[in-house]
Amino acid sequence: MVTPIGFKCSTRAQVTEILDTKKHGYHAEVGKLEGGTGSGKIRGVGEQRMYYCKHCENDIFDFVIGFVYWHFDIIFDEPELPAQNFFNEFIMLIRVRSLRKEL
Repeated sequence: MVTPIGFKCSTRAQVTEILDTKKHGYHAEVGKLEGGTGSGKIRGVGEQRMYYCKHCENDIFDFVIGFVYWHFDIIFDEPELPAQNFFNEFIMLIRVRSLRKEL
């Protein structure tokens, strides 16, 4: 799985973007500060695809996401910057709803 990552609500059929490394995270923010448009580290190309479990081919998941900040003191050092966007790592734990198995 590479970015951009989004999820589609099973009841509304609406897609919500979770992470796009060209727009979100430390490297993207530093790229913007330097006058660019961001710089994603690993990013997919082409149309987004649905992710299916390789064991059961189910496409309904429960997930928890987290963001890790190495130097969150930026919020104190440079309060004018959007510090919440300067995360260094993204963690996503997913579980196939029907299997109750973590991937």
